[in-house]
Amino acid sequence: MTKQIAVKDSDSKKKTTIRKKMTLRDFLNLVYFFETGQKEADLSGMCPDALCCDDIRVMRLTKSEKVKMDEFLDCIPFGMSFKALADSVPRMSNSLVAVTHQIVKANPVLAVVPVEPAVDKMPASIDQIDIKGMIESLERGEMKVKKLVVMLEEQYGSANKIMSALVPSEIKRMRRQYKDCPDLLNVFIIAEEIVYPKIKDILSEPEPPIEETMQRFQKHTLYSKKESKNSKVIEYATSCDKVDLIEGKRITFDLDFEKFVDYANAEDMKEDVLYLVNAGKIKIDQEVDIFGKSTSGAKIIAQIYKKYPNGAPGAGLFFSSRKEAFIAGQLEI
Repeated sequence: MTKQIAVKDSDSKKKTTIRKKMTLRDFLNLVYFFETGQKEADLSGMCPDALCCDDIRVMRLTKSEKVKMDEFLDCIPFGMSFKALADSVPRMSNSLVAVTHQIVKANPVLAVVPVEPAVDKMPASIDQIDIKGMIESLERGEMKVKKLVVMLEEQYGSANKIMSALVPSEIKRMRRQYKDCPDLLNVFIIAEEIVYPKIKDILSEPEPPIEETMQRFQKHTLYSKKESKNSKVIEYATSCDKVDLIEGKRITFDLDFEKFVDYANAEDMKEDVLYLVNAGKIKIDQEVDIFGKSTSGAKIIAQIYKKYPNGAPGAGLFFSSRKEAFIAGQLEI
């Protein structure tokens, strides 16, 4: 007899935060798909420049909604739909195309016949090419270099002219490693063959064990506790091998010579406990009494981590993994 397991209704309604980098066009189509079941909305009246802007879209979805989103994304395996990609390519402006005219004599009528522009002339200004967007597409693995070059040739007539005209050092907001490339094609190759695999490797990293994270966070926090705000604490700590007693509102460095420091609040006392841990005067897991409450350096740091998982003010940024740092925009590839 098969045992049936009841699924709680609350589980099916539980929402998960999903972060997905999408163009505005694809995001609007996704919303339209959720509302109507149709995968393409009529966005013809909207500005192509606005529709091609991509950003991290944050959604709160149930399991069934996530399945529906995946169904929509299956239709754009390159991470960006054709129309969204086409939006990023500058449109040909009539004002930028010089049209010459040729007068053909005929009796008794004059006919004006336009001459087709040369194939190798670029119809738009080089400045209008979205280089940053192209590089990001390559980095995300959404496009291949060969496909990009073909697209440029089809749109502008000669990819070589574009490659030679666009000097990498002149491209704004270009990452450091791109600036050393001799030409733009090398920029694209680096984005596809080097940067994207690194990003893919970073995003596929599993979360580290909490024990490992806490060990790193302890070192990170203690590194910022090299000084005490109290000059007496520094003086006494320098002259003694270890601290004799930490109890109540007082840290006693030497019972025989009555070297001690009293505190007006627990927070300042905790700060100096961490200073003494960093100085090697007490162990990180040594139990101490601070204003009547038993604690240790390790427990104090655990409380800091709970409040400031990315590093306490003044201690610098901390991330549990490369993936977390990359998503936060703090890791340069």
